[in-house]
Amino acid sequence: MQKFKIDKYLPSFLKNSHTYAVVVTDLEGFYTYVNPYFAEKFSFITNYFIGLHSFLTIYPKDHEACTQAVRQCFTCPNDIIKVSLRKPENVLSEFYWTSWEFSLMKDENQDILGVLCVGHDITETELASKRALEFSQKVETILDKMSDGFIQLDQELKLLKINKVARDIFYPNHTKIIGNDILDTINKNLSIRYSAYFQEALDTHVSISFEDFHEQTNHWLNLVVHPSSEGLSIFIRDISQEKKSQIELSKSEYKLKAILDSTTDSNILINPEMKIISFNKPALKDFSSYYKGELKEEIDVREVLASQNKKFFDVYFPLALKGEKHTIEIEKEIDGQKQWFEVSYLPVYNSTAQLIGVSKNTRNITNRKLEEIKIVKQNEAFRSIAWQQSHELRRPVVNLLSLCDLLIKDRDEKEEVKDFYLDSILKSTQELDEIIKAIILLASENEFMNNQENRSNLS
Repeated sequence: MQKFKIDKYLPSFLKNSHTYAVVVTDLEGFYTYVNPYFAEKFSFITNYFIGLHSFLTIYPKDHEACTQAVRQCFTCPNDIIKVSLRKPENVLSEFYWTSWEFSLMKDENQDILGVLCVGHDITETELASKRALEFSQKVETILDKMSDGFIQLDQELKLLKINKVARDIFYPNHTKIIGNDILDTINKNLSIRYSAYFQEALDTHVSISFEDFHEQTNHWLNLVVHPSSEGLSIFIRDISQEKKSQIELSKSEYKLKAILDSTTDSNILINPEMKIISFNKPALKDFSSYYKGELKEEIDVREVLASQNKKFFDVYFPLALKGEKHTIEIEKEIDGQKQWFEVSYLPVYNSTAQLIGVSKNTRNITNRKLEEIKIVKQNEAFRSIAWQQSHELRRPVVNLLSLCDLLIKDRDEKEEVKDFYLDSILKSTQELDEIIKAIILLASENEFMNNQENRSNLS
């Protein structure tokens, strides 16, 4: 068939298109016409397509799809048949996606001239669809591997997506639930409780978090509802263990509080989130001298710690959360007097050995520290006395003993010599007297200091 005869029946916008590939094949699939766009696109295959079979430019696995489309053209001669075909790109081993419309091309006498094929590149669309499908599958996998439950609803509260955890909680025996209203498919009691929260999130466009006891599984759940333009995203977390710990802690608090209130030590129990769970009476009493602000339960303990105490807290609280025990001493000046405190950070566990918080104990050890200082001073005085006794006292005593021994042995000595001995004995005796007075003075001063400290403590 002559090319000019085909040209006669093709509109110019198709013949000269830079977007659409236009070809005509005979009834056996051989090219009788290709427009310039198609010829240029596949010029790496050949420079002349007329008379060549159309399979030359079709990916082998799509030959059957092409053949079926041609058959449908003859089965439905007035219809346009759509088909997607992969075409080679640059080299025959690579391909890209194209979308084609096949129809019978007829002349003015309704005689069939061939099969008219108009196609365009849909590679980006196909790749985008493929990537979207792969991403969707990854999301599905991630959702099913989540330890938390997840439910996606549209604006009408119909189920769009649900992961395995949420399905096991709300739909253990259901299979076909996607597309149904969640309030119609879950337990009636749950539907009544949840509907108000769902509607509030949709109306206010504000995320809502609430807790609920699920009777069917005997578990406590925390539900966080996030609204969006598409609907609601709901995350479900099992908080049964946390609730159990809270109940156990609440029961033990009454017992502990009676014990702690009877001690003089200040005690504050802090949860892992640094919130104050409880405190005893001494802590409240000593608060003004050791903390700042108002001591209350459920507040962040860092809000009330003084800057000096906060530095130690930032170091030792995390260590206690790891199971370590630490005790430190802090010196403070209160009302012009030095005070010492022993502060302990101790991990607290429940009956199942689960860490539930940290106990911060504060004990006033001022009296103990003063006693330690007094003992140190006494020891220093005793060491000084011992040194004088062992060194300074020894010298005049040795002199006296030596002189007395000389007097006994040398009785026939001249008077001048004896006078010398007696004068030396007198000097050694005076030296010994001075040393003894110094020792007595040192001991008296130490005793005076002890008496002063005792009076100060009594007052």
